[in-house]
This record gives sequence, structure tokens and C-alpha cells, in this order.
Amino acid sequence: MVIESDPVLAEALSRVELDETIPIELYKAVAVVIAFVLRQAKS
Repeated sequence: MVIESDPVLAEALSRVELDETIPIELYKAVAVVIAFVLRQAKS
């Protein structure tokens, strides 16, 4: 298992409520996280 750490992103996402739209300035970072998860799932 690989663990990535990004405290800045974690802090920013912790301010987003459930069912709230992710702020556009976080789209790229969230896309990177999703891509990472998908790559790990294929391994």
C-alpha cells in the first residue's frame, strides 16, 4: 500500500461539506488524487 501526503490539499478539502461542489481551484488536485487511486486499484 502506498500512502501519499498532501496536508495543504487535505486542509482545503476538509472545508468542503458533503454534497457540496468541489471548488474549481481544487479540480486539478482532486483529479490527480482520483488518478492515483485508479492506478493503485489496477495494481
